[in-house]
Amino acid sequence: MRAEFPESMLNQYPEDAINSKTVHKCAEKGDPIAIEVFRYTGQKLGEALANFVMFSSPEAILLFGGVIKAGDFILKPAKLHMERNLFLYLEIR
Repeated sequence: MRAEFPESMLNQYPEDAINSKTVHKCAEKGDPIAIEVFRYTGQKLGEALANFVMFSSPEAILLFGGVIKAGDFILKPAKLHMERNLFLYLEIR
């Protein structure tokens, strides 16, 4: 992605220095690539959570650590994609 988006703040860092904290700093400053990284990760997390909910029917899902520190950058797309991927259960009588 570096070559495709030379204006990204992430290009200021060596590849081995890019981690979730670096991406979060750039996302907070409005870097569109960093925001897209979190959106995509949130999408995959939401899809995985939907699968988990469908086979286990948990009463709650607890997330903690770095995921929570990323805040809405990752949680909003995770919630959106989890809800999109849950099947509606309708009881037919």
